[in-house]
Amino acid sequence: MGKISILENRLPFGKLRARWYKATILLLAFVLIVVNWRRSCISSYSYTDKENTILYHDEDCVSLVVFTANMFIWGLITPMVLLTELVTGKAIFGQRHCDSPDDGYHCHKDISRLWGPYSPYFAVDTADDSTLNRYHGCEVTFANVLSRHGARYPTGGASAGIKITINKIQSQATSYSRKTDFMKTFKYSLGADALTSFGQQEMYNSGVRFYRRYESLAFNNDPFFRFSAQGRVIDSGEKFTQGFIDEKTKRTGEPVGQYPPAVLVYEGYPFNNTMDHGTCREFEMGKFSGVASAAQTEYATIFTAPIIEWLKKEIIGVDLTPQDAINLMSLCPFYTVAEPTGDPLPKFCNLFSKDEFKSYNYYLSLGKFYGYGPGNPLGPAQGIGYTNELISRLTGTPVNDSTTTNSTLDGDPSTFPLDRRLYADFSHDNTMTSIFSALNLFHGMKNLSTTELDQTSKFNAAELVPFASRMYVEKLQCEDNKKEEFVRVLINEQIMELKACKADKKGRCTVGAFVDSLQWARDGGNWAECGWPYEISEQKRKEKKKQESKITKQT
Repeated sequence: MGKISILENRLPFGKLRARWYKATILLLAFVLIVVNWRRSCISSYSYTDKENTILYHDEDCVSLVVFTANMFIWGLITPMVLLTELVTGKAIFGQRHCDSPDDGYHCHKDISRLWGPYSPYFAVDTADDSTLNRYHGCEVTFANVLSRHGARYPTGGASAGIKITINKIQSQATSYSRKTDFMKTFKYSLGADALTSFGQQEMYNSGVRFYRRYESLAFNNDPFFRFSAQGRVIDSGEKFTQGFIDEKTKRTGEPVGQYPPAVLVYEGYPFNNTMDHGTCREFEMGKFSGVASAAQTEYATIFTAPIIEWLKKEIIGVDLTPQDAINLMSLCPFYTVAEPTGDPLPKFCNLFSKDEFKSYNYYLSLGKFYGYGPGNPLGPAQGIGYTNELISRLTGTPVNDSTTTNSTLDGDPSTFPLDRRLYADFSHDNTMTSIFSALNLFHGMKNLSTTELDQTSKFNAAELVPFASRMYVEKLQCEDNKKEEFVRVLINEQIMELKACKADKKGRCTVGAFVDSLQWARDGGNWAECGWPYEISEQKRKEKKKQESKITKQT
């Protein structure tokens, strides 16, 4: 049971159950119509005399009326409702449960996958394990997951900006259209920074999925857990762990004890943390700190212009800015994930078209690309430390790094073991983008345009770092090369192209070739350009002490 077979093949029973459930209701409705029709016909007349004369009874017309009503309700309304749900994917009555362990968020696909890092997690490629059949002859011997926290409320800064926009509209507007009339009395009611209940469910489902994908490997091997020490990340890791434990208990039929506490790594300067940036001076507050803002500002001015033009016709008298338009669009994803089930969509979603959300998604992708990705000279540098930790785990050798690794933690087998088969780390979207860059996953990618939407680019924040995003790094033992194991990388179930190590058609590189392709990170990259360490303000010191105290209480 130490390895997971690549030949695992499970049918998506959840989908089948849903389809058969609705098909059964339609069939029962049809049977009811037929039965009622026969009964009505039989009871509507009787043969009473010798000549077999049909005598019609007036009182039987009541039965006919009842039949007509039944036919209308059961034969027309019910099938229409069910068929509408099947065709459009939209629930007619009430909320739906939109998140599942294997596929993630599957509602409102037309726009929910266009919200950049605010999109709920969804499987980019099918999460059905039968797709692993394409790697016939391989077994997974090692799996490392790096996960973003689940869906959260807006950050404190974003919340403040949204409130300013809403206050501006309500104080300046002289009239509203029917489409925007709801804004007149709208009250912003979201929290800040913390996980939503939907986000908690996302992470629980992620833990379930991790166990299912690596079930045979997880049967005899417990994961090693490590959390970047911020509240929503810790909460996410704990929900993931519970989902993993519950699924293991369900599958094995035996109780699973609680795992040892996860290793917590403090965030921000002066703490070294490979799962959260904060110690590179030129990146945090120097010459490269404004690269993303400049790129986004240029594009925002262009893509929001037509949106502001029609908004001013719908909300008369308001002097709207590009940031106001973006804030209004952000209310769509944030109020969606504030719903416990991720459904229904808030009214703000109906204000904007699919094409406008495409531009919104691109705007947010620019922020990741030029902020933490290959578009920022020091973006990939923030992922060097984690890359070297991953190399250490893959090769079973001590960590060799002098950038963001915590030498105290990484040098202790109890806080950084090298003999595990399963690892689970929990982080943020920004640093994950840097890690993907340091891992050469964007090898050869050109810079994104800041003046028009680049339809050809594969850099899409909604697919790379949505809420509850996860990267799986696997080691494979395959029959076509028994001398050396392979490495495969997946982000949100999509197999990544490992161009830097010249991966084969199955997306695999040998461990040696993969490690060799990471020479830039192994040599420390351009970390020397960070100019660290730097002085930290007294206010920052107080905030850091407060964070340490809070984390101590949590643990």
